[in-house]
Amino acid sequence: MTISQSLIEWLKGYKPISIATETQSDKSMTYALAKEPIVNIKRYLSGKREVTENYLFTARLESQMNTDRIDNGAWFEGLERWVEEQYNLGNLPNVEGIRKVGVTSSFYVGMADAHTSVYQVGLEIIYTIGD
Repeated sequence: MTISQSLIEWLKGYKPISIATETQSDKSMTYALAKEPIVNIKRYLSGKREVTENYLFTARLESQMNTDRIDNGAWFEGLERWVEEQYNLGNLPNVEGIRKVGVTSSFYVGMADAHTSVYQVGLEIIYTIGD
């Protein structure tokens, strides 16, 4: 299983939703996780490497009514709290050497049309490779 797929399976612990890999659908009530193109690697004299990867979690949700937008904001605030709680509890994605998962950028509206908006939140995962 890829790191992306492990993160998707872990995110389903917040709400049992279908999450696509890499591509956001143009339909309402759809979710996706895409890996961002920058990877940070710290190398240690021991040969270990600490890898930080960033992901963008997106959701296209109904947003025509103000009540929709309020509900969407509450959903994402809950997701951000859940990610932090899971990290604090040690409930992390199934990734070898994982040390941390967290929110790097709070949710925001990336795109909007007449009926839907694409909400986005940045996530990071840090794991160690090597002995």
